[in-house]
Amino acid sequence: MKSLAWNATVNVIVMTKMEKNKIYCMDCLEGMKQMENDSVDLVITDPPYGVRKLEEWDDRLNFINKVDERLQECMRISKNGVIWFCACKMIPFILENNGKSFHRILFWNKPAGSQFAGASNNNIWYSVEPILVFEKNKELRKKGKQSKYSYTYYQARTHKFDDFKHPAAKPYLLMKWLIQHYTNEGDLVLDPFAGSGTTLLALKQQNRAYMGFEINPEYIEIINKRLAQDNLKQWFQ
Repeated sequence: MKSLAWNATVNVIVMTKMEKNKIYCMDCLEGMKQMENDSVDLVITDPPYGVRKLEEWDDRLNFINKVDERLQECMRISKNGVIWFCACKMIPFILENNGKSFHRILFWNKPAGSQFAGASNNNIWYSVEPILVFEKNKELRKKGKQSKYSYTYYQARTHKFDDFKHPAAKPYLLMKWLIQHYTNEGDLVLDPFAGSGTTLLALKQQNRAYMGFEINPEYIEIINKRLAQDNLKQWFQ
């Protein structure tokens, strides 16, 4: 199985075998279509929401046109299921053709002082983001038995853009929470929209194997720096 991978050291794209604990600089659909069925234990990802107005890659129509293919490819290559971040207003589009595999909804709760996307229509801050859990088989429910009991939401502050030069970086502790409940040590997890690499970093620190796709070479460099950082504490919160 061949793929394009980003080599940050020599700053070129090279051909290589697709391996675990690697980040690949390529479109995720192109990458996933090279993977076999049930290639990874789980997919955890924070894809474009289709609601941001400043970034070209987060176009609403593009999201609607591609969401089914993206999610169905994630389900195909995953043994157990998919954890998918999204915007509330996009849930109907996501579930329209994927409702049969929908298992449950979790929430990221942002405390006061966080950055709230969508501002405050009707004087209500949009302080939560949904996390959809799609189940391929009931093995997913057997994962995370070593984790502490929790609730259907996790509270964590947002990151500033300057932290990782990314407009939508998720908190490390939020990703750690999901990983602990939905995977076991040694599992292989794919993030097809790796962004600034928070999910991959959390997987590495929780003794899970990881794979990632990211189309932007600048973020590939940020991810590699985070994964190689000796003093990891500064990247966690």
